This record gives sequence, C-alpha cells and structure tokens, in this order.
Amino acid sequence: MAYPATILREIIRLGLIGAGAAPDEAKRLCDAYASNRPLAETFPLAFDIMEARWTGVQPEQVAS
Repeated sequence: MAYPATILREIIRLGLIGAGAAPDEAKRLCDAYASNRPLAETFPLAFDIMEARWTGVQPEQVAS
C-alpha cells in the first residue's frame, strides 16, 4: 500500500504533466516542492487538481 504523501505527490506530478509540463520537469518540481512536505501543504493542491479533473475548468479559471 502506498503512503498518502506518495499518492498526493503523484497526483500533483500527473496534474503538471496534464497541464503541459514535460515529465522530467514535473518530477523535478515535485521532488523540490512536494516531496517530504507535510500533508497539510500538498493535500490542498492535489485536491484542486482532482476537482478540476472531475468537474472541469471554466475558461476564466485557466491561467494565460
């Protein structure tokens, strides 16, 4: 069984890739900013990524 922190980090990494980041860049960003961080810091971002996946994103929500 994977640890919750690992699952959250993977959600963030895949969200970055889905948003257009290269896989190696997404891994680098997750290693720098999501690994070994408290769940209270990574959970909100992972939740927002999953919510966007489930409900979609309105055009005004997408950063230019």
